This record gives sequence, C-alpha cells and structure tokens, in this order.
Amino acid sequence: MYKLSLISALIALAVIFTACPPAQQDIDDPMNTNTEEEKESITYFQRGGWCGFLYIDSTNINNNLPFTFTVKYEYLSTRKDTFSYVFMIRNGDERIEVRDIVVKNDSVTITLPVFGSQLIGKMTETTIEGYWYNYNKGNNYKIPFKAYRDKTSRRFVSEPNNTANDISGNWKTTFSPGTEDAYPALAIFEQRRGRRNGNLKGTFLTETGDYRYLEGFFDGNSLALSAFDGAHAFLFKGKFGAEGKIIGEFWSGSHWYEKWEASQDDDFELTDMKTLTKLQASKFNFSLPNEQGEMISLSDERYKDKVVIVQILGTWCPNCMDETRDLVKLYETYKDQGLEIIGIDFEPRDDKELFQKNIQRLKADLGVEYEMVFGGKSNKKEAAKVLPALEHIMSYPTTLFIDRSGKVQEIHTGYYGPSTGEYHTKLQNEIQDLISNLL
Repeated sequence: MYKLSLISALIALAVIFTACPPAQQDIDDPMNTNTEEEKESITYFQRGGWCGFLYIDSTNINNNLPFTFTVKYEYLSTRKDTFSYVFMIRNGDERIEVRDIVVKNDSVTITLPVFGSQLIGKMTETTIEGYWYNYNKGNNYKIPFKAYRDKTSRRFVSEPNNTANDISGNWKTTFSPGTEDAYPALAIFEQRRGRRNGNLKGTFLTETGDYRYLEGFFDGNSLALSAFDGAHAFLFKGKFGAEGKIIGEFWSGSHWYEKWEASQDDDFELTDMKTLTKLQASKFNFSLPNEQGEMISLSDERYKDKVVIVQILGTWCPNCMDETRDLVKLYETYKDQGLEIIGIDFEPRDDKELFQKNIQRLKADLGVEYEMVFGGKSNKKEAAKVLPALEHIMSYPTTLFIDRSGKVQEIHTGYYGPSTGEYHTKLQNEIQDLISNLL
C-alpha cells in the first residue's frame, strides 16, 4: 500500500491522460419490441468507440487509468427489431469480447468473462459513470470510472513528438529499487509512428509472468502505459531522464503502488523459469476434490501410464488464463496420444462454493475439458502445505510436466503470455517439443 504523500511528491513526473470529449450521436437508435412508453425510458448503450477512465488515485483525479472499448449491436433477426450488445475491450493487440451485458432504463451492468468482475454505471447517450467491482478482492473493492463515447479513444496532453527519442527495444528493469523487496524485470517497448490512439505499446516480463498488453504514449520525455482486462488494472508512468534511464511509477488498481527504473539493455535476460521451483520429494502427488466433490489423485487409473501436466493456478490470475488457453489447445492435440492435464485451483477464499462457481465459468469461457480440483486459499504458504512435495509455491501459475512413469521432468514457474511476443512463441514451442518427446 502506498503513501498518499509519496504520490503527491512524484506526480510531477507522471504523464497525464486527459478525458476524451464526448462525440455527437451519429446513429439512429435501433427499434425493439418495447412499448412506446417503455422506449421513452430507455437509454441505449450507444455503439462505436469509447474511452474509459478508472480513478485509481483518490487524491488526484488526473492520475487516472485509461482503457478503450467499442460497442456494437448484433441483430437477432433480419427485421433488426431485436439485438444484443457486444462490448469489446482493447489493450494494444488484445481484444476481450464481452456479451454478458444488462441494460435497464439508464443503467448498465457489464460482467467481464472468466474473472467475473463487473462495470456497473448510469448512462447517457455519450457517457457512462459508475464503479468497477472486483469481487476477487472482496465485495467492497470498487474503483470509480467514467467513460466517454469518442471514436478517437485515447488522448494525450500534448501531441506526440515524432522526431523525439525512440525507446523501442529491451530495457533492464528493477521494481522497488533500493529496497529489500526489489525484483528484476524486462521491459519491452515498441514505439509506433503516427498513431493517434497510442504510439507506444509493450509489456514487462518478470520471473513469474508478465504485465499484459500495455498501450499508451511516449512524447519524447514521458511515457504512460495501461491495461485493463477485468482482473487487473495496471498503470505505468515514467520519465526519460539523465543517461537514458527511465524513472517510473506503477499502480495496480487502487491497492498497490511502487517505483521502477529501467536502462536499455538488449542482452539482459531473466532467470530461466525452469530453475525457480524445485521438487523436494521423489514423487509428486495429491488428493483433492473436483467441483462434484470427487477426490482426484495422480494415482487414479485415468492417469496411469500417461504423460500428465499439473497446472497450479487461480481463476483470478490473467497469466494463468493465458496458459490455460494454450493448454486447452495442447490437450486437444495430444489427448488421444496419452496426454492428461489437471488444474489445481487456489481461490481468494477457502470456499468450495466459490471454487465451483469460478471453475464452471472458467470451463465454459475457455472450453476446458480436463479435470480441475480445489486446492484451497491462494496464499502461497498455505498452497505449499497442500503440495508439500514442492519446496515452495513462488508463482501462479506453476506447472509440472510428468512422464509416464510418474517422474517430474520439468517445473515451470510463471508463464509468458501472448503479450510477450517472441517469448510466448518460444515457450509454446518448447512445451510442445517436451510433450511430444515425453509421449
């Protein structure tokens, strides 16, 4: 948790995103089957481009986290008298499609897939104002937001200077520098010329995962990057300073703040994920309940003489969802050749009903056909007690690759998702080669 005085002291370094001015309505409202009286009371969720802002800093309204989305109508009949809404969040190259949208009069509730958090607000033709509720952090965790209908989406205080410094490339990064909690990361930036909606994209890789698809601006002096995916809201700001170093700040929602610094270094590499978690027993096993309450173990007949991937995950964890999407494809390719997968899910609370609800949603949204079991609360020390064969649980996800004899061949700590580009492709290829060889 950061100190408010610290933010005030550093805010001069921040790159400020400004609110998008609303655009004039340029479409006709679609017809529907409501009565004339009911129609007059309805505010339609206007289609087109929108930009939203999460107000993560109660002491500075200008220190907000921008996210962009589009709304379209999917007509359910050729007469176009009924339709459903499709809400699409954009983070750089990422697209998150949302269909669970309820509009009632001037209120809208948007339930985000997989993670189940909600945007709830009041609408006009050009604005939405309300709160983002992230239930994985408790029912009282909410952040105010406001969205503006505006096809140009993100705006910057000043127009980017296309002749300014180019920060494209890899940057050796340290979070919480100069403290006992300092940890390394690799920032990857790609500067793009002539982009009105964001001339900078990138991500940060750590030894336990990545910080998603980030998009924003660099004006030659300052940068700002953000991402909102329904589970996390990330905002990175930085100042390009002396000797080419970037001095920055990082916010995760309204609950976390820390500093970071980076120097360009195309040769810097993080510790190999295969070396971070060790096995401290000759065999790895467990006996845990699935969503039907049946106890599942690696010694079950289903897993004998099979190559097994055990994924330690949380339904609240975006990197886990990246890995799960890839495991679904891997399972489809190799299940007939003897591959099995088990997911061990750790939730924010030791609550079997919460596990059942979240796992059912995850399976439906991502198409998971393999077994999922409940490990308990997502406290790393508690998780290590549930799985004592591992020396520790350092990261969600942590993934074990087990051969047909039951021997653990590799343990991967963390996961590099698609926002990491070539790192994700390389990891996918390595996993596919490993599974092919084990089979």
